[in-house]
Amino acid sequence: MKSLRHIAALAVVLALVVPAVMLPVTASAQATPEAWLEMMRSDVRTDKTIAMGVALTLTAEEGEKFWPIYRAYTQNLSLIGDRRVALVKKFGEEYGSVTAESATTMASDWFAMESDYTKLLKKTHAKVAKEISPIVAVQFVQVENALNMLLRLQIAAELPLVE
Repeated sequence: MKSLRHIAALAVVLALVVPAVMLPVTASAQATPEAWLEMMRSDVRTDKTIAMGVALTLTAEEGEKFWPIYRAYTQNLSLIGDRRVALVKKFGEEYGSVTAESATTMASDWFAMESDYTKLLKKTHAKVAKEISPIVAVQFVQVENALNMLLRLQIAAELPLVE
C-alpha cells in the first residue's frame, strides 16, 4: 500500500492533468457546455480509476473482485454527480438574486446529496470489506476521500459566495 503522502502526490498530479486535458475541449468552438462538462467528468473518472489502481496494491484475485465493485460505485457516484451539477447550475442561474427560500432549498439539496454520498461510500466500503478484506476497504475509502477532497476543492474555489 502506498502512503497517504503518495496518494496526495497522485492527487496533485490529477489537479495538474485534469485542467490540461480540458484545454482542447475549451478551445473547440463547437463544444457545448454540456459536452465540455461530460468530457471533463469522463476524464476525471478515468484519472480517479488510474489513481485508485496505482494506490491500491491488489492481487489478481482481489482485482477481479474489486474492479466490478468499483465500477458499480462510480456509476452510482455519477448519479450523485449529476445532482451536484444541477445544483451548481441552479446556483449560477440564481446568482445575485438568491432568496431566503431558494437558499434553504439549495442547502437542503446539498445536505441530501452529501448524505447519499456518505451512504454510497459506506455501502461500498462494506462490500469491499466482505468480498476482499477490511484493509483493502479502508484503503479504498482513504484514496477515494483524498481524490474527492481535491476535486471538491477545485469546484469550491470556482464558486463565489451566495449574494
